[in-house]
Amino acid sequence: MSTFIDNNLLTIRDRFIYVVDTQKETSERKLAEKLGISPQRLNKVVKNGTEPSTELISLIVDRLGVNPFWLLHGKGSPFTNQSGYSTAQEPPPGYSNASTVGFITPTATVRYLPDMMVSAGYADMLTSSQVELLPVSFQPTAEEQEKGVAVKIYGDSMEPAIQDGATVFLMPLTHGQWLRISKGVFFFDTDNTLTIKRIAQNNLLGTPATITLQADNPKYPNLTLPAESIRAIWKVTQILNQPVH
Repeated sequence: MSTFIDNNLLTIRDRFIYVVDTQKETSERKLAEKLGISPQRLNKVVKNGTEPSTELISLIVDRLGVNPFWLLHGKGSPFTNQSGYSTAQEPPPGYSNASTVGFITPTATVRYLPDMMVSAGYADMLTSSQVELLPVSFQPTAEEQEKGVAVKIYGDSMEPAIQDGATVFLMPLTHGQWLRISKGVFFFDTDNTLTIKRIAQNNLLGTPATITLQADNPKYPNLTLPAESIRAIWKVTQILNQPVH
């Protein structure tokens, strides 16, 4: 697939059609099926001048591997395997025996990164060299067991919702999902930071493309991240335990 970027692709629709044109080996009907839409809906964008909706942008990003920042803003390469943007890497294989974190009644286990503490402030990135199995009191789905991971939080910027020392469970989001997120608590992996925050404003469809993060603790200011600095976003789906104060 070509990595050539035409400087005449000035609009999102132009770039959308470029992506469709790279799929010439697939009929329009098959391509529409792959995107989960009707051929008529795809045809409205390609031939009738309709602008692609946010939902359609998300679908083409997720299902065709399109670089969302190129599609929305014309920056980088058309596809994620060329652009340097990628979803979070899976933790390394090789589970070790884990001790119980906190007092719980375990019903299953999930992957746990014991030496990766995610900052509730804005500290430098920490890396994890070990994966353990953590007993949990909820029943994870097959997808949660395959893709999810538990990490420990440090810092008080998300108190009282998430306390310093809490352990939370994260699920990775696709690039297409990034464009729609608003409510909830999310873990951001950026160029030099791991941080956990709420979203004050999602402006990934804007120019410049940014996400503004908000702490629950009012003493912490908002932080605006440029889109190109974000490597992965994970959603906090469970608080597994909290320390007793």
